[in-house]
Amino acid sequence: MCLDAVFNGGKVVELVVDNCRSSDGEVEGVTEEYKDLEILSMLEVSDNSVVGGLDSLAEKCPNLTYLNLSGNKIKELSTIQVLVSLVTMETRQHVTTATC
Repeated sequence: MCLDAVFNGGKVVELVVDNCRSSDGEVEGVTEEYKDLEILSMLEVSDNSVVGGLDSLAEKCPNLTYLNLSGNKIKELSTIQVLVSLVTMETRQHVTTATC
C-alpha cells in the first residue's frame, strides 16, 4: 500500500505516500479527509515522481516538521527553495532529499 495516515481529531497528522508513482498526479485512496493538512507534522513522499509543485506546501502545511522527498525526480535546487519558510532549527534536521 502506498498510502498510510495517522489522524488526530479527524485531521491528518502524519501522511506517508511512498512509491505511488501516479501518472495523473492523483494518488488512489486520497479522499476529502486528506485535504485539510493544517496540523500535518510529518509528510513522506519518497520514491514517487515528484518533480515540482511544492510551492503550496508551506501554505497548506504550516506545522510540517518532517519531510522526506528522497527517490523523486527533483533536479533543481530552486524546486525545494520554495520550502524555505518551513525550515526552522527543528525542521532542518528532518528534511530529506537524498537521491532526488
